[in-house]
Amino acid sequence: MFDPNEVLADLAMEVSALPANSQIAFRIALVKMAQSIEIQIDQQLNIDFHLSEGDILITQYDNLNNKGFVIEGLVDHDNVQASFRAIIDLAHPEDTLVTLTTGRHSPPTKI
Repeated sequence: MFDPNEVLADLAMEVSALPANSQIAFRIALVKMAQSIEIQIDQQLNIDFHLSEGDILITQYDNLNNKGFVIEGLVDHDNVQASFRAIIDLAHPEDTLVTLTTGRHSPPTKI
């Protein structure tokens, strides 16, 4: 699901320095974030949407004093594009909050 870019690698390094329970919470939160992205795209575009490998690009993140993260990024799958912002609370990963703005691109038309 996640594009393996430099920002994701940096985020993974920071998470790997956290205690094991925080690392587990982070993984739970990422799964919740991806599920929320799928659901919101389904609802906003009224389509049956499923993420594939490399569809989520994390572009920026902020570490909230090792208690959580704000993650921003893009989703690009076929003709659907979206930007998102997620707030991850490591004490309550199931409460991960995701806001999403979608766009749908039409294929170019010939004149």
